[in-house]
Amino acid sequence: SPIDSADGVAVGYVIGIRLVTDELYGRLNLPGDDKAVTETFLLRKTGDHFDYISPLADGSAVLSKRVAATDLDAAAVFAGNSPGEFADKADYAGRRVLVTGESLKTVPWTLVRMIRADQALGEITARRNATLVIFGLIIVAFLGGLLLLWRYGASLRVAALAHRYERLSGFLTDVTDSQPTRILAFDETGVCRFANGPAARAMGAESGQDLVAKSAPSILGPVLGAAIDAANQTALAEDVPLMRTVTVESDDGTAVFKADHVPLDVPLDVTGEQGHRPGVLVVIEDISDLVRERERRENNLRQLVGTLTGVIDSRDPFAARHSRWVGELAEAIAQDMGLSDVEVETAEIAGALLNLGKVLVPRSVLTKSEALSPSEIDLVRQSMLKSAELLQGVDFNGPVVTTIRQSQAHWDGTGLPLGLKGDDILMTARIVAVANAFVGMVSARSHRAAMPLERVIELLLAGVGTLYDRRPVAALVNYLDNHGGRTVWEHRSHESTQTLLG
Repeated sequence: SPIDSADGVAVGYVIGIRLVTDELYGRLNLPGDDKAVTETFLLRKTGDHFDYISPLADGSAVLSKRVAATDLDAAAVFAGNSPGEFADKADYAGRRVLVTGESLKTVPWTLVRMIRADQALGEITARRNATLVIFGLIIVAFLGGLLLLWRYGASLRVAALAHRYERLSGFLTDVTDSQPTRILAFDETGVCRFANGPAARAMGAESGQDLVAKSAPSILGPVLGAAIDAANQTALAEDVPLMRTVTVESDDGTAVFKADHVPLDVPLDVTGEQGHRPGVLVVIEDISDLVRERERRENNLRQLVGTLTGVIDSRDPFAARHSRWVGELAEAIAQDMGLSDVEVETAEIAGALLNLGKVLVPRSVLTKSEALSPSEIDLVRQSMLKSAELLQGVDFNGPVVTTIRQSQAHWDGTGLPLGLKGDDILMTARIVAVANAFVGMVSARSHRAAMPLERVIELLLAGVGTLYDRRPVAALVNYLDNHGGRTVWEHRSHESTQTLLG
């Protein structure tokens, strides 16, 4: 401390020196420390080096060792450079340790505390077996809190954190067990690391732990298990979530399962290893009842469509099978364009039911051998809008009613509804318009003969940009030329002529 003169000016300093004795070194370790597992020592930074200024557990004397401050892999350097933080590093003897440090206020020293990593993490690793990756994150947080709280001797706080972890683990287990779906996690080798209650019960096991370390086929059976394995490998290779549907035949009937595969890291097993390896979270749902109900509904719908199509075509014997043919051709065009299953189905059903409103048109108009008058043509056109009105209350998978309503719209906006044009027209409606025009022209009618296919194609191409969208016309031509359509429709054109001559 300074010695001041009468006028307050320092005239000298008194310096006190206290020698460091072995008594100080003995106070570094906490009561109950196992020197084979834990070690506490003092560190001092000198220039670009750190000096060990207390004896070490390997018998090294004070100041007998130093380490470069740039050695980022050394535990002592980390503690000296980052006091207050902790990390997994190698100590001066090359052992893997968890280390943390604290700067002393009165001297430029750092108190370093190390604990052997294999001893500190062994028990926690065993408890972490077969849990989801979130449990591993919680354990890391728990260990971090444990290491930071060592200087307080806070056994009560450690116990509270452990209790909190157990409660959270229990909560997450309850959540997964309460789901009706099977939830499992497999590592990259195909071994199960986690299974929830429903997955265990489906196999007759008491808990998900009974399924850990088994393969998917041994848990789920050869067919479903092999499909799950293959999808897991695809999800890992592409690193994206995916969904697969698997059908399994057995003596009890057909079962259909939907499986979602989500890539993630899963904990290693209890083999002494630590950390995680790539894996996949799999959620399996039995959708057999849903599939059967959908198939029943689709069968009923197709029976209804078939019945209505028969009623439509029976009204005009000269246009027999016209509605069915329009539906089939609309389906072929939509498939050639690569549309979705729902869009393909929508185009097919809308094409088949397009002329349902003809039941409201007098039969004398439908069977008239002369050219129709403008009023009669308008009556037939309005019947298509009536088709949409008659089907308004039917629940289809896709926009069948809207497709029928827009099927008379022209690409340039001159059709019905007036002003609807271009891409504002549903693609399925554009397809049905092309299919209906094609079938009408290649079929013989009471007032005219069937047109040759080449002439029909010329007329359709001439209407591209005004009446029709280019894409369904191009798909129709591709279907005729490259997928056997020409032979089919030449035969049908001839068949309609024979019916008319009948």
